[in-house]
Amino acid sequence: MRWNERTARVLLAMVASVGDSQLHEHLVSRGATEVVEALLSQRSALRRSTTYLKRLPDDPLTAVRQAMDVSQQCRAHVVIPGDEMWPDALNDLQTRCPWVMWMRGVPSPQNVKPKYSVAMVGARAATNYGTTVAYEIAADLAADGVVVVSGGAFGIDTAAHRGALAAQGVTIAVLANGIDQVYPVGNTSLLHAVMATGVVMTELPPGMHPTRQGFLAR
Repeated sequence: MRWNERTARVLLAMVASVGDSQLHEHLVSRGATEVVEALLSQRSALRRSTTYLKRLPDDPLTAVRQAMDVSQQCRAHVVIPGDEMWPDALNDLQTRCPWVMWMRGVPSPQNVKPKYSVAMVGARAATNYGTTVAYEIAADLAADGVVVVSGGAFGIDTAAHRGALAAQGVTIAVLANGIDQVYPVGNTSLLHAVMATGVVMTELPPGMHPTRQGFLAR
């Protein structure tokens, strides 16, 4: 395996936090392969190159190969800008746009690039009234063909996913951890139900555990 746009972006997901505007500009103008090769040769002009070098695995190419292997084992798709399955709406984030996305489930163009979608998120410690309303709204939207996007967490997120599934609609769960883990564990059956007809996705590489920063970025 050699560096190409896909493997280079996977490495960047391991070492670079989304939101670095300079790195985003370099990716757009030069491509990930050139950015990574400059970083590994310590010729990078990136302001945060020293930080990224400190985060590099001992053997970057092997680490990326292992991440790709784990992705394949859990039947995850590794999707980058320009791929058919890349959610075009992510491009609206501009400098906050993820370098790469991992997806499990049924990542068809209709699911990840729907004509209509809505994000529903809220408190984990939600009231019964809140979860009931979220469930009903999600079910009504899904019944009309709207894809319901949430975060897979307890509370409002769970209600939104369940409402969409009850209406036999499509729902997407965006995780704050690696695609090889189902989190929270208490929602394992729910997230597998999401994957049966929709998609579970994340910008974080396999092996990454949930962190406060990850939740905020999501």
